[in-house]
Amino acid sequence: GVPDDKVPELLKDVARRKGGVDESVARNQTKDLLEPLLKSDPAGVLGQLKHLETLKQPPENIVSDLFKNTLQLRDHDSIDAKYRSFEGQKTVQSLLGTLFVFKYLEFFRHSLQALFEALGTKINLPDIEVTLPVGVSFYTFQALAYVIDVYNRHVPTERHPGVFALYKAYFPQLVAGPIERPARLLPQLKRPTKLECERLATGFALIVVGLFKKVVIADRLAIYVNEVYGHPAQYHGLAVILATYLFAFQIYCDFSGYSDIAIGSARMFGYDLMQNFDRPYFSRSVREFWTRWHISLSSWFRDYLYIPLG
Repeated sequence: GVPDDKVPELLKDVARRKGGVDESVARNQTKDLLEPLLKSDPAGVLGQLKHLETLKQPPENIVSDLFKNTLQLRDHDSIDAKYRSFEGQKTVQSLLGTLFVFKYLEFFRHSLQALFEALGTKINLPDIEVTLPVGVSFYTFQALAYVIDVYNRHVPTERHPGVFALYKAYFPQLVAGPIERPARLLPQLKRPTKLECERLATGFALIVVGLFKKVVIADRLAIYVNEVYGHPAQYHGLAVILATYLFAFQIYCDFSGYSDIAIGSARMFGYDLMQNFDRPYFSRSVREFWTRWHISLSSWFRDYLYIPLG
């Protein structure tokens, strides 16, 4: 049987509201509904249930979405496991290779040339002129999240090229995040939206706050910080300490300001992006700090790099 703690509260509510029965009967109905699916593909179904709980849609759509997504996940069973592994590795390597070429190849060339010169060998490696695409790091990480989640059967394959392209390069968060997960953003992009006064008001307020952080605070602090850090021989003691503290506030207002603008812009269009900063300088430990600073990036490394390697 399916243990009670595996039955999401949302689906119990669906059964209760559809059948007009009490909670104990609703639990049994829900377990009977899920039993065949859980026997055939427990990991895929439980992953879908976890994600469906976060979606804002009428309860009567939840069960049908569960069956539809589960059937899509079953499509993977017809593909040879070695082929899936090969395709997954090839896709991840191509994404990381593209990021390396555009962002780190020139740095690697300079480092390699400096190493040879330090060893007494002079070489002239050719300059590599590559125009850096806007937001390449963010949409690479977002694409990697999609590939890994599909491979692990946490989300179904998105077969609409337009929806996938919008997920990968959604313009509000393209330049500075937050880095969204496919299970959170893809369902939002496929549901109809409409202009709502409340969303327009709260989204606009977030944009104003973000612009204030970026333009009024961060850019003004940068004038003093850049002057001190740009001429270290001319400044000593208190001036350097002050510039260091101000830099902490500059970088926070810079990054969190961009995130507020992105979240506010998306909210005005009817989409919810994840919170990216949660008062990190009030943290009581380094570990807590990294759970509150650039949350989408730190959680990305935790879920897709640290935990799989641990």
